[in-house]
This record gives sequence, structure tokens and C-alpha cells, in this order.
Amino acid sequence: DDSAINDTGKDDNANLVVQFAIGLENGSVVRRLLQDCGSLANIDTVFRQGMLKALLPIQHIAKSFSSVSRTSKGPEDTRNALEKIDNEFQEVLLKNILQIYPELVDDFTTDSNKLSNALFRFIGIDTSVNPSLDEDGSIAAALECLEEVNQFGGPGTMAAAAAITSVLQSLEDIRSTGYCGLMLPVCEDQRLAQLSTFTSKDGGSGLGIVHLLNISSVCGVGVDTVPIAGNNINDRTKSLQSLRSLLLDVVGLAERWNKPLTLRAIPCPGKKEGEMSEFDDSPHMVNAKIFSLDD
Repeated sequence: DDSAINDTGKDDNANLVVQFAIGLENGSVVRRLLQDCGSLANIDTVFRQGMLKALLPIQHIAKSFSSVSRTSKGPEDTRNALEKIDNEFQEVLLKNILQIYPELVDDFTTDSNKLSNALFRFIGIDTSVNPSLDEDGSIAAALECLEEVNQFGGPGTMAAAAAITSVLQSLEDIRSTGYCGLMLPVCEDQRLAQLSTFTSKDGGSGLGIVHLLNISSVCGVGVDTVPIAGNNINDRTKSLQSLRSLLLDVVGLAERWNKPLTLRAIPCPGKKEGEMSEFDDSPHMVNAKIFSLDD
């Protein structure tokens, strides 16, 4: 019973309660499922069934894990799994817990068994579809597997995003939490980064901030990991005003539809609009064109 947890992260018996949720990088799974769908008409059935098949086993493990403490008499396989949590992990976990709840420091100093007696409680799964940087991990490329979406950002994209989000937010028998939407971080999705460089000469149109904002009206997560110019020192007032205006658009959309949205714009020092970002030192990001705040 989650109501038995007090503000200090303990249950009524003063045991430490660690609540956890699960989020996934699942671009390759989404791509395979949308290939199986072929058309928007099959998202509510084929895509839904595929996501349930992928998520239910994960949820089962999480619920088993959360049903016992490290010293309880829970299922043997669960107890064995918990016993494999080594001292290094315990130290990292303890450090993070004490950063969040510094008032527990004295408790752990006087009682070293606090962590070993900790209770784990599963909150749920964020059913969102998230890209990875694997070859087949792009969410944008996954949507292009549908016959109605010739190029992500073009006709059919909004309908596909809306249909997928509707399924993600209504998966039967899944304990959900978080956004439960379509994640489109430009610098964390190979196809989105590629589309940002497109021009009419490439046989399509480039991806702009307005495209991403429009799509987020039916899914999530807003305008995410978008590189912007960081060299406009001589025109600082105009740049700040454009950024404020974009933030107001995100806020307006979030408030109008009562949904969580975010704005993660990344200023790139020394870069102009249209140039490429330089995130070569990060294994978690790819380079994209520097976006204009006015497009």
C-alpha cells in the first residue's frame, strides 16, 4: 500500500522503501512492430498486442522484485536475484538515497542493516517509445515504415503519432507512469538528426522547430535536444526574445491540452544557424543542424 510510505521514504515500520519505475529504449522494437502494422489501420491491434507482449514480462519481474525485501521469504528466484546485488551497487544506491533524504544519514550511521532491510516498491512502467543510437533505433525512421508516412514531419506524421500515443496510454493490464508518449529528441535519434539537414534539393523539406512543436500536440515530449545558435552576442536581445516566444508556445500547448511538455534547447557556442553541432565527445548524442528559432 503506497499510502503507508511517509515523506522520509519509510514505511510504517520504519523500513527504508525504495520506489522505482521503468523506462525503456525501445526504438528497434517499435520499428519491427510498425513494419508489421504496415498501415495506420493496424496500430490499435498489431502495435497494441506487440507492446503488451514486450512489456508484460518486464512488469511481472518488476512486481516480483518489489514484493519482497532482501531479507524476506519471497519467491526463491526473486530472493536469489536480490542476493546478487553486490556491495558496490549498495554503496551507489545508498549514496543516491542519502542525497535525496539527508535526514536519514544518522539512521544509516547507527544501523548498517537499514539498506539490507530495504523494501522495493514498483511504481510502474513509462510506456513511452524512446530512440536509441543503434542502427535500427530511430523512432522517426520507425514511423516511416507506415505507408501513410513518406517522410517524418510530412503528411501522415501527426496521425501516426496520435494513434501510437493513444495505444501507449491505454495498454491493458500495464501499470503505467510517466509521459507514456512518443519521444522525439533530435540529437538522440539518427533519423531526426539527418532530417534536420535536409533541403528541397534532397527531395524533401528540412525538419524545423515548428514541425516538432506541432507533432508534440498529439504526443510528447515537446521540443527536445534541439541545437540552437550560441554566437548571437551582437543580437542578444532578438535571440532571447525568440527563445522566450518558443517557450511561451510550449507552455501554451501544455496548458491548453493539460499535458506535460518540455523545452530542451542546446546553445552551441560559436555556431550559426545552418551549421552542424559538434557533440563528438558524447556517446549519447549525434550531430544535427543548428536550428533556427524563427522557423
